[in-house]
Amino acid sequence: MFKSIRWKITVTYFSLFMFTIIILSSILANVLENYFSDSLIANLTTETIIAQQFIQTNYPENIAELDQLVKNLGTAINTKITVIDVSGKVLGDSDEEIALMENHRQRPEFMDALEGRRGVASRYSNTVNEYMTYVALPLRAEEEIIGAIRLSLSLAQINKTLGEINTMLLVAVLVATMIFIILSLRLATIITAPLEQLTRSAKKISYGDLKHRIINYSQGEIGELQQAINFMAEKQQEKIAEINDKKSKLEAVLEHMTSGIIVFNQQGNISLVNQAAEKLLNITAVKTVGKSYLAVLRNQDMAADLGKVLTQGKVLARQVHLEQPTELFLQIVLAPVYHHREIKEGVMVLTDITTINQLEKLRSQFVANVSHELRTPLTSIKGFVETLQSGAVTQPETRERFLGIIASETERLSRLIDDILELSKIEANKSKLDLLPISLRELVTESIHQLAETTDKKSLTLISTLKDDFQVIATRDGLKQVFLNLLQNAINYTHEEGKIEITVREQPTHVLISISDTGIGIPAADLPRIFERFYRVDKARSREAGGTGLGLSIVKHLIESFGGSIWADSKPGKGTTFCFTLAKAHDNS
Repeated sequence: MFKSIRWKITVTYFSLFMFTIIILSSILANVLENYFSDSLIANLTTETIIAQQFIQTNYPENIAELDQLVKNLGTAINTKITVIDVSGKVLGDSDEEIALMENHRQRPEFMDALEGRRGVASRYSNTVNEYMTYVALPLRAEEEIIGAIRLSLSLAQINKTLGEINTMLLVAVLVATMIFIILSLRLATIITAPLEQLTRSAKKISYGDLKHRIINYSQGEIGELQQAINFMAEKQQEKIAEINDKKSKLEAVLEHMTSGIIVFNQQGNISLVNQAAEKLLNITAVKTVGKSYLAVLRNQDMAADLGKVLTQGKVLARQVHLEQPTELFLQIVLAPVYHHREIKEGVMVLTDITTINQLEKLRSQFVANVSHELRTPLTSIKGFVETLQSGAVTQPETRERFLGIIASETERLSRLIDDILELSKIEANKSKLDLLPISLRELVTESIHQLAETTDKKSLTLISTLKDDFQVIATRDGLKQVFLNLLQNAINYTHEEGKIEITVREQPTHVLISISDTGIGIPAADLPRIFERFYRVDKARSREAGGTGLGLSIVKHLIESFGGSIWADSKPGKGTTFCFTLAKAHDNS
């Protein structure tokens, strides 16, 4: 409060006022004191002259008469009168016994009187114990100075009068001071009111109320300052609106980017993390901001890269493999961020290349598997051809057996190529399939009849518990291939006189179809991988059965393209059940 401009102005004015009042009061008090002192001396001088003439005219012969004359005169004029000879001895005094009075030779007023001039002095009198003013004149007899006459008056009355005057002056000063303080405060309020309004407005603007404006302008420089603040607020509002717009756009871009963004300062501490980075690294911005990026990535090779980015301004790229919490492959690009041509921060762009790596791995595996699957029959064909060329062609039995093997391997190659082409076709046209309502009972019946000869050869029982017909969403050829592949798979791995059963259960929105067999079963460790391309539980047995290793993969892709799902349950030695779902087209008829 007391540091405000209002109080500073008031204190300044008050100080100037008090300084002026003190100076004027001192001068006035001094003038009054001099005035009263001069008046007293002038009056006392007049009385001294009268007393001088009276004593010189009536000067008696002896000291006793002179003393009595002085006492009478002092009583008459009510003033203390003292007559002193040239030696300083008191010859008469109106108030005291002359015998008790000391020599006045050293009194300054007496010494001046002996010089023939008026002597004036003021001092404390030990005789009367008061401050006195003295006026002395020479006494002459026939033009010869024979002594001096001195009149004196007490200063008590003058001091009393001066005290009363000083008291009045003090009261007047106090009253004037109070009035001045009130007027100063009022004047300071008038002067500072525009400044206070200016301060309030500036605070509101600084606190973010950029719509606030100063309405009532003052005159002069303060009014110009108020207008300048209004103009500044308008420009600031425009700038902040522009910044907020850019910030919103930047935030929208950052939050919807598929790549992760991490911004870090020169110490390597993180200052910004977008949502993509949070998801990629399984972190939260709240817990991460302020920490070192190494605590997030835990890759020491990045430290050297970061140093080069922040010190040399280089743009660097690196692939990082993270294993926690899940396996993740990241393509990381580090780049500097400049502020006024100085590197202040760095930005890290993280791109998830895990899927790309996995696809590349799958592609490599697929190429390797295809090469292996093609090499085996080709090697067999080549071997038998070379054997025939070496002379076995002349042996009818051997020739027929070798040609049969070559034909079998050629058929196997043909089936493998057909399955590869079919799988590629399914993957390429998965989103372009023309799905239609298909009669499930009709398709199951066709599949059973088509495989009847094969099941009869192994004395297998292939039955269906399907009684009601269901319309499911699929393609006819695709769904028939699913049934044929799964049924052929069951036939291949079921012992003679075994049983294969097709079961259909209706669900609220779909149909659950199960194909169970009493075959050799699948080990639990192999179940998660049976739908992978070229994966075989028993490679030798699979080739003997004529499998290509792509049948279940084709089935899985077809079911998924129909909007369904497929899985398998199995117990080694007891059999396997393949289950898949298909969406219902409408209620069964």
